[in-house]
Amino acid sequence: ASPLTPKFADPNAYVRDYVLVATLPGGSIGGADLAITLTAPLMVATLGPPTEGKNFWSIDSGTVAARWDTKDIFKLFRRFNDPVSKKPLCTDNPFYGNIKSEICKYADIPLVGQAQPDAPCSALSLAFRFTAIQASVGALVEPQPLASNCNSNNDPANDTCL
Repeated sequence: ASPLTPKFADPNAYVRDYVLVATLPGGSIGGADLAITLTAPLMVATLGPPTEGKNFWSIDSGTVAARWDTKDIFKLFRRFNDPVSKKPLCTDNPFYGNIKSEICKYADIPLVGQAQPDAPCSALSLAFRFTAIQASVGALVEPQPLASNCNSNNDPANDTCL
């Protein structure tokens, strides 16, 4: 495939008055130590057309809204230490239960499907704003898997709010 061929497309996306509305494929954003996996992301973005001195399109104001699975949040814990003992935030860490409780308290939407009043919530809704300019095609860098500081018996990646 050509580097100019899109990897993903949304047949229901549209632009009106320079505002783009599109669904995005789910996936991870962030760096090696903190990657956030987005589920069902939706983007609304104001497009900036080429102008004198700027021969490319830009996103002058964009917002992405998505769902963040609590299991993916717990998976991140195994990469960090608690601030007091400096020990990994595994499920046997004394602070783990309190931190998990706080995360689960804010779960406000199911990971998939429509939110129902009595349905269990397993994800956090989130949104962020961004701006963007045209990028140059470069080399693809494959993400490296993150090592866990926890063993399989106390790995928070296996935990859930449900």
